Amino acid sequence: MGARVIAVWFSLPGYRVPAMPLPRRLAAAGAATLLNSGCNFVLGLLLVRHLAPRVFGAWAMLTTLQGVASVLLTALVAQQMGQVLPRLNHPARQRASARVFASIAWWCVAAFVPVTAATLMALDLPAGVVASGSAFVAAVGLRSHARSYLYARRQPRAVLVLDAMFVALTAGGIALTGVRGGLADVLVVLTLANLAAMLGSPAIQSLRTGRSRVRRHVAAYRRHATRAGWSLVTIALSTVSALSPNLALASTGSLAALAIVAAPAALLAPLRLVALTFQASLRAEFAALIHAGQRRAVRRMYVAATMLALLACVLLGAALWQGWAWLAPRVFARGYDLSAVGYATALAFAVAALNVVRLPGAVLLNVTGVFRFSAVTLMVVVPSVLALACWLAHAGQVVAVLCPAVAGELIVLVAELIVLWRHVR
Repeated sequence: MGARVIAVWFSLPGYRVPAMPLPRRLAAAGAATLLNSGCNFVLGLLLVRHLAPRVFGAWAMLTTLQGVASVLLTALVAQQMGQVLPRLNHPARQRASARVFASIAWWCVAAFVPVTAATLMALDLPAGVVASGSAFVAAVGLRSHARSYLYARRQPRAVLVLDAMFVALTAGGIALTGVRGGLADVLVVLTLANLAAMLGSPAIQSLRTGRSRVRRHVAAYRRHATRAGWSLVTIALSTVSALSPNLALASTGSLAALAIVAAPAALLAPLRLVALTFQASLRAEFAALIHAGQRRAVRRMYVAATMLALLACVLLGAALWQGWAWLAPRVFARGYDLSAVGYATALAFAVAALNVVRLPGAVLLNVTGVFRFSAVTLMVVVPSVLALACWLAHAGQVVAVLCPAVAGELIVLVAELIVLWRHVR
């Protein structure tokens, strides 16, 4: 038993980890995401409570950049690993494919670090925040790839261990430095926690590219290029639609205004938890079931995931509606207009709820090969959403910038449901 535990932990060559049953895999994936998002939830509450609106606006800008960076990793790496690795039974082929994806992930992270630094410098943030923020985005990207690799290998228990280490390190670092020490200190703690959590776990293997040349990895990746290209378009446009209020207000240069629409994210973290659980675990499970020809099981899993999303939205919406008068003054720091934040929270909840309900269907469409429809639909919807949001932001309508995102999510949801009914019934 001890040798088995050690082999699972270090992924020793020659030892093949037995596959967990589907309910246990989903439970482990849910527990891992709950732990990870719970930590982010508590951290968000601490920051929105103790940081001034402009400083929290800088944090919101960082999380926006992190979301944009995750587009590359999700579309070019995570989605493709979720498609490929569950279908490869030979360990050598799995390792070869993992090296290819690791090489692409390294290039995505390296390419986005200067973008982050340039954006933060353009907002006239201190040099310490620029340096620590750039390192933070890079560290989050590497750990995100490690988690995606373990999910693609259908090893959610290893993800749970990885996330437990990250939460413990983050909690210890925040307890030592404190949130009041400033945004740069918090970013340093989070950067070190992300990197240290991967050491000594199977996740570290996902970042090993081997001695093969980059040219060889790029050549091997060409077989995924078509699907990856459409995935990149779809995820990029979907992310731009969801982040359009942040991007529109950031274009005005007002971090205090950005904080008003970004602060509700601290209360809406449970919905992000549901979305991350779906995104992390459903793709590989859908791919495995479709590869096995079990279409009825695919439909049941889709219905169950959608019902869970609706239930989570209803429960969180009811909690916010009933407890807003008590929550608002206890969550948000002085300097916030609580009336404006209340309207922003309601609209941000609508955006997040529609996105969470839409996500299982979007993942299923991508896995079944219907990846062009979502991309084309978003190409039509998102430019209008972003343009209208920017117009409202520069007109001084801070809270109203969320309205175009709500309409955009609703249009895409209806369109995807129609296509999904035709292809998966």
